[in-house]
Amino acid sequence: MNPKIFAIRRAVLLSLYQFGNPVSLNTLLFCPKLRDAFERCGGLTGGDTLLLRRELDALCDAGYIQAIAGFEGWYKLSDEQRSQLLQSDGKLDRSDALLFGPAALR
Repeated sequence: MNPKIFAIRRAVLLSLYQFGNPVSLNTLLFCPKLRDAFERCGGLTGGDTLLLRRELDALCDAGYIQAIAGFEGWYKLSDEQRSQLLQSDGKLDRSDALLFGPAALR
């Protein structure tokens, strides 16, 4: 899998962690952590917004974040994920293969 995908997933979670309330996709695109993830991977291109939407859907399906019903393109961190990040002082679990890819399995 493309390392860019894992960087985006991590950046989305850490960006949503900074907000207590749901945020829109447009707000997420301007979050420093997400911008930095795109910069490290060669910059933001037109197709990256589609990639970001796909990864937001993947994170929703996995229960890491929640789409806000009735508000297209709005998301929040799931209660369980927020609790885990609070307990770990805002650090992601490096053994999580969905967030760190095959390197997490080593």
